[in-house]
Amino acid sequence: MIALTRCKLRSLLRVGVALVERDCHTPLEDGTECYWARKGVQRRRDGSFTWKTPKCERRLKRCRLDEFFVENREIFERIKTAIDALAEEARSDQLRGFSEMIGRALQDPTVLLNYETGCKRLADAIIAVDSARYKSFFTQNISESDVLTSVLGQALYFLPQDQEKGVLVRVPESEPALLSE
Repeated sequence: MIALTRCKLRSLLRVGVALVERDCHTPLEDGTECYWARKGVQRRRDGSFTWKTPKCERRLKRCRLDEFFVENREIFERIKTAIDALAEEARSDQLRGFSEMIGRALQDPTVLLNYETGCKRLADAIIAVDSARYKSFFTQNISESDVLTSVLGQALYFLPQDQEKGVLVRVPESEPALLSE
């Protein structure tokens, strides 16, 4: 029985990712065409893997994040409005950063092209907007994702690090039937 199980697992591993991508869902969105998202992790000489910090700058444009922001300006404005409407104690540092960065980008979207001072500060919001057409959002970062998914009308599935706490599901009020399925 153990040998059969191992054989089946090996077969699943061989076809795993390709099968899922081919048959189960469409690829994730890539509206920003992020250079570093395509680059991925790097292998060091010792064989270990590392993530190298991007060297993205306004003068060396490697993505279309500024254009993506302009195309989705209305959604980013709604996110900023929702954050600014929260009580001060409900705003995390990251949410404050989102609001500030969106405000700056509304004036000049090219500020997002600098990695450290631009897109890195707005990364979770960019990912949320890029996945806006999906009805569900899975996260382990509830304080920011709760606001983002509310604005986008997505069902939020919060998967806490501590599995004993279970999964929190928040469904948009326009789709209450999802809870009973």
